This record gives sequence, C-alpha cells and structure tokens, in this order.
Amino acid sequence: GPAAGGNGLLYVKAQSFSSLKSHFPQVIAVKKEIASIDTRDQVYRSILSQCPMLEKDKKRILQREIPNIFEYSRFGSLPDARGGGRHQIVRNILEYTGISEKELLQVPGFFLNKQGRVCLGGSAGILMPVLDPDGKIEALQIRRASKGSKYLWVSSSKGVSSGAPTGILYDPDRFQGHVVVTEGLFKALALKNVLPEHTAILHVAGVGQHKG
Repeated sequence: GPAAGGNGLLYVKAQSFSSLKSHFPQVIAVKKEIASIDTRDQVYRSILSQCPMLEKDKKRILQREIPNIFEYSRFGSLPDARGGGRHQIVRNILEYTGISEKELLQVPGFFLNKQGRVCLGGSAGILMPVLDPDGKIEALQIRRASKGSKYLWVSSSKGVSSGAPTGILYDPDRFQGHVVVTEGLFKALALKNVLPEHTAILHVAGVGQHKG
C-alpha cells in the first residue's frame, strides 16, 4: 500500500495505473454531464494553441528555477475576460474543431451568458494542463497573479464542474510500477528532474484550489 516519505511525498507501488486509480478517485460533477476525455483534450489543446504564454508569465515560471520545465509541460496565458479575446477563442473552437455548442457546454470552463452566448470562464493567469495516463488533457489549471486563491481550475459555476482530477507525469515505455504522489504540477515537474525515469509522478490538487 501507499507509504509516506520525506518532503510530504507519498510512494506507491502499482502494477498498472488502472489499479492505482482506485487510490485517487476523481471528483466529477454528477448534476451535469461532462464531455468525454477526447473532447476535453481537443478543446483544451485548442485553447493552449490560441493562448501563447506572455513574457511576464514565462519569467514567473523561470523564477522557479526548475530545469527542463518547458520540455516537460506546456503552458499558456489566459487573457482577461473583459477583453474580446475569449469570444474569439470560442468562435475558433466552434469553427475549426467540429465541436458543437452543445458539446462545448459539456466541457468545464464554458457556459451560456444571459444573452445565450457560449463563453469561456476562468481567471486570467498561467494555463497549466493536467494530463491523464494517455497523455490527454483532462483539465486546465490556472496560476493566478491576482490576490486570493493562487491556483484555480478552468471551470464555471454556471457550467459543468471540472472536479479536481489527478495529473500524471511519466514515460509509459519505461514505467516499472513505481509511483510518487505530490501536491501540484510545479512540485511534480521539479521531481521529474531528480527521480529515475521509470518512476511515475502523480500530482494532486491542493486544499486551496478552487474553480475559476
């Protein structure tokens, strides 16, 4: 079973991720149907491609001094909701992905406003993808620059909840059943530089992480 280690880490031995998942149930909204992982992955990759990282956000990440960080994870910068940038993001997703408005509203982060228009919620900040064992993006986190909760989910109280999925960093070709559990993507990325390549790293959301 799981064993506690130093620095707040948890070490787990698992034959496969299917057996491991029972230890880390994912919280998914039951009131509204959430989109499939393939749809979420497609939508979130479209968001990241349309939201390149701002220089100020890149500097904030580099200040963490985590080697190879941009090789191990992709980042973006979500613009402020008060501009027109988010409306263009929604239009591009609907036009170029083949995803319908109904399907898009099942993706956490999207909702209908009072005018019946599909909108993208979430606070402005650094976008951080949370990956599943197949390397697909199951959710997006936001590292805010403003005061309050630092880490939020791309989610909306008016739409489908993202829950708090557990992210995974690992090489499936080298994985040998050794798993380390830590809190947050940045800690996981730092560990990836020092742990053996056959180790998988799970990063769980912190207690203070809420929907955006």
